[in-house]
Formats: sequence, structure tokens, C-alpha cells
Amino acid sequence: MALGAAAVGVIAVLVFVDLSPRVQGDFFFAYDDPQMQAVREVADAFPGGAQLILRVTVPSEDVAGHRKEIGELTDDLLAVDGVEGGFSITTADPENSPLFQRILRTPDPGATNIVLQVDGTDPELLLPRIEAVVDTHESDQLSIVISGVPAIVEMVRRSLYRDLIVFSSAAIVVFALLIGIIYREVAIVVGTITTCLVSVSATLLIVQALGMGIGLLTANLVTIVFVLTLSHVVFLTANWRAALGTDRPTLIRGALSKTLEGSFWSMTTTLLGFASLLIATAQPLRELGMAGMVGTLTAFTTAYVVYPSMLGKWARVQASPGSNFRIPSLRRGKGTLWFAVLLFGSLSFGLPQLDTDPSLIAYFAPGSELREGLALVDADGGSSTLDIVVSVPGGGTVTSPEAYPRLDALQAEFEADSAVGVVLSPTLIVDHARTIPLAGLFPVETLLDLASSDALGSIALGFVTPDRARVRYSLRMRERVEEPREEIMA
Repeated sequence: MALGAAAVGVIAVLVFVDLSPRVQGDFFFAYDDPQMQAVREVADAFPGGAQLILRVTVPSEDVAGHRKEIGELTDDLLAVDGVEGGFSITTADPENSPLFQRILRTPDPGATNIVLQVDGTDPELLLPRIEAVVDTHESDQLSIVISGVPAIVEMVRRSLYRDLIVFSSAAIVVFALLIGIIYREVAIVVGTITTCLVSVSATLLIVQALGMGIGLLTANLVTIVFVLTLSHVVFLTANWRAALGTDRPTLIRGALSKTLEGSFWSMTTTLLGFASLLIATAQPLRELGMAGMVGTLTAFTTAYVVYPSMLGKWARVQASPGSNFRIPSLRRGKGTLWFAVLLFGSLSFGLPQLDTDPSLIAYFAPGSELREGLALVDADGGSSTLDIVVSVPGGGTVTSPEAYPRLDALQAEFEADSAVGVVLSPTLIVDHARTIPLAGLFPVETLLDLASSDALGSIALGFVTPDRARVRYSLRMRERVEEPREEIMA
């Protein structure tokens, strides 16, 4: 019956549970987090979708000599469902426009950017479409790297899904081998794995029913629940093996009575530990707390409902004292204890070397496609976006003769900072509008109106409010800088 329950549970998970991790651009923040509320406020005031940056490298330093190939790539990318618009050297002239100089050019003369504006299409659907186009055009003449928030989100999701499969499978195999080596009994191995599978399946089904998907941290839920269930099973097995006799019902009742109290309090402390995560501001921690609470209760229940039936029916009984395990003496254990103390003491010297504020690039494996792509984009013009909203004290407009020169000066100050890469602002958009013949004769207000119209792709809407009371500076911050993040933000 237990084997049947495990099989049904696994099938139900495969049919009803979405094991693909749910990752979004704002995946680390809770909905009610003050930082998330500020981000939403900025997004509402300055509409604009996410961006994908494709860094195109040619074998020589003559990017202009590959305009045809880059143009064909650009056309195919703009035709992708989910792409609202974009720019490349074939749709905009970076020579005369200060705006496109910054977003299309790179320090490498043999590389250029294609910038795509995308809608709210799920990156899990959008990125494969982009990759299909890239695969078609990539050759010895064009080397293409994809970056941007949607690409990073999808790459993280793929990595989490791969880890979910690998570590879950590894947990089953490793623990099955360990249980087999320790107990050398097929019934105990089968019973343990069956119980853990039932527990994991039940947890995933309950979590799905509660509307919680697999997230950034809950991708490890399978392994967590497996270990939680195993802890109860191990102590039940130990008490079963320590008992003497041949009456199976009596032996299993004895093992349950000896294990239940300690197991219950162990479950309670674990439950409270996961419950404490519910007050965290980070959304992944909250999700882990709720899913962990479900898994803790499920592991305890399953261990005491499913496993005893298999243990009491199939496991060997210990009829004589000679067949029991010997408990190591305290004297023998002292050497192990001191060894553990020395080991952890020596390892503690490495704590000062721990990087508590790693860069975005450091989260990805060295040599991986995502890390290499991020490193290139970061070196070109930064890889992490920082939005700064500026308003005029006293309620004036940013286009006034007093305020606008200060905005221009602020642009220059941002660009002079070594931690800042590309900076986009209304002053650049105004300078871009002035490249139109005779546009330089018009005032700033008129140029912003022009840049907010379809004639220039409405690019100003994402950088200045209609009442001209606030403007947005979009900074791409460099991750590979030695200066501490706190000093940069100060």
C-alpha cells in the first residue's frame, strides 16, 4: 500500500505540479516591501518595458562593414512576438546622436549593441524566441551575447530547474546508499525511500494547492523535505533495531513510544524556525518559510503513518542481544569530539575572507555563458540598473532655465563616476532631438514634446513626467569595481 501511495504521489506531482521555478525581475522583494513599492511608483510614473541587450562582435574592428548582417539580425529580432521595438546601428546613427552613442557603441571597436524593448511576455517564452533568431544568425562573422533582466531571469530559472532535478535525484541515490550501507537491509532501504517520496509528493501537492509555486529558494524544497522525513525515520529505525523480541506489533509500538516525544519536539523547533521566516521582507524567504512549515508537518505525519507499517511488517527483528548495534563508549567519542572542535576552529579563520556583498556576476559559475555575457556587458557600460528620480524643490518644472542646466551637470557627474557605466536621462534625449534639422532653434519644452511623440518613438515618456515636474536618470552600474557598494550609493 505504501509503495502504491508513493507511485501515485510521484505521478500526481508530474501531472499537477509545475516544477519549473517561478523567477521574476523583482523576485527578491515582497509585494509590500518599501523598496518594491518605490520601484512600482517609479514604473508607474515613467512607463517603459524591460530591455534586452545583444552584444554583437565581429572578427575585425570594422563593425560598419557588417551592417548587412547586423541589419538582417535586427529585422528578425524586431519581428519576434514580445519585442515592442529596438535600436541598432542600422536603425539609428550613433555617430551624430549622443543618445545612441551611449547605448549602441562599446569600448571595443569590434562590437556593437542591439537594444530591444520588450513587453511583459514571460521570459520563459520570450528568451527561446530570441535565442532561435540568434542561433540562425550567429556565425564566424557574428558572435552574439544576450543580456538584460529578462535574459538573467530566464537563465536563473533554468539553473534552478536543473539544480532541482540534479540535487533531488542525488539525494535519493545518496541516502539510499547510506541507509543500505548502515543497515544492510532491503526492507529498511525501500521503506525509507518510499516514505520520503510520499512525504515529498504530499508537500509539493499541498504547496501547489495553496497557490505557491517553486521559487528562488523553494527549488531546494524536495531535498529539504527528504532530509526532514529521513531524520524521523532514522530514529524510528534505531529504536526498532535496539529492541529485542519477535512480536512485531509490540516492537513497533515500543519504537514509536520511544521516538515520538523527541521527534515531536524536533519537528516543533523546525516548524518555528521556518515560521520565523514569514516576517522577513525578502519574498523568497517568506515562500521558503511557508513551504518549509508545510514540509515539516508533512514529514512528521508521513514518517509516523507510512513508515511504521513497512518497518513492522518487513524489517528483520532482533531476537538476541548479540545482533544489536553496539553503542560507542564516551571515551572513544572524546577523540572525535576534539577532532571536530579543531576542524571547525581552523575553518573559522576563513570567515574574514567571506564575501558578504558579492557582485551580481559572482552568483554565476565561472566560465558559464551567462557569466561571460554579463562580464562583457558590464565592462561595456554596466550590468545593473539603478533609477534615480529628480524633482525641482518648490514644485517647479525641470525645463526651466534655472533647473535644466543643473540636470545637464548631474548627467556629467554621474558619467564621471568609475562605478557608473551608461547614463540615460532627459538631457541626452533633448540632445538627440536637436540632431533633427532646425530643432536646435526650439526650447527644451518643445524638444521634450517632440521626443514624447511617435516621431521619435516616444522615448522621452520613460524619462520625464507629462507635467515636467520629475525626471528619471537610468544608470547602468558596473559590478566589477573595487569600491564598496555602500560608498558608491553614498
